[in-house]
Amino acid sequence: MTLVAHYSPTDDADGIVLATVDGVDAFVERLHRDSLQYRARLLAQLYVDGDTTDTAPEIGLGIDHDRALLSYSGHEHTGLWVTTTGSDQPSDQHDLTFDFMGNATEFPAHALLPLDVVRRALHDLLTTGGQRPTTLDWASLA
Repeated sequence: MTLVAHYSPTDDADGIVLATVDGVDAFVERLHRDSLQYRARLLAQLYVDGDTTDTAPEIGLGIDHDRALLSYSGHEHTGLWVTTTGSDQPSDQHDLTFDFMGNATEFPAHALLPLDVVRRALHDLLTTGGQRPTTLDWASLA
């Protein structure tokens, strides 16, 4: 299975192909470096290459320095889901703004996890054909 990532308007219009764990790691490191360099919360969108079904997964990868989050919609998970620390904050509290190609996207602060935890979840996503990682806790966003 291959993921296609969209992150920067200067990248190939068809996206960045992520076909291996090493490719995923290199992409995560790129976002991490950029987040540190620009002192910004950055967001990339990932898709399963070739999946044109109505339930094709759409994955958001947000990086905020040394923390990260995933958002997920698709397959049997209707609506938008986001990783969570399991805190008692309401899931509709959007208090962190991430930049996706100049567009602001908000997520709750409790969605941020250690970067390495999210990286391992992306490895799982790659090897399971785009299934939402079960190694993380998820909260529905209304």
